[in-house]
Amino acid sequence: MGQRRWSEGPSLSEGFATKEEIVKLRILVADDHELVRRRMCVLLQARPDWEVCGEASDGREAVKKAKLLKPDVVILDIGMPNLNRLAATRQLAQ
Repeated sequence: MGQRRWSEGPSLSEGFATKEEIVKLRILVADDHELVRRRMCVLLQARPDWEVCGEASDGREAVKKAKLLKPDVVILDIGMPNLNRLAATRQLAQ
């Protein structure tokens, strides 16, 4: 049986998803304002099926951590130092 990505419904084989089948959505949060970044992490982690796997304070750090951690989702602030959101997105897409 293949591993399920998210807890979106019952498993076809057993009727309900087991704990082993549920994999959290992994999120990387990048914002140069620490308070904004921390609050966003708190809000995102309030969902039991979401996990903040990393944080970054600038664009270069975000690209480096995204390549290392391989998150499912990367949330990028539009105006970060060292590498803005558009440039960081281009690097992640390569």
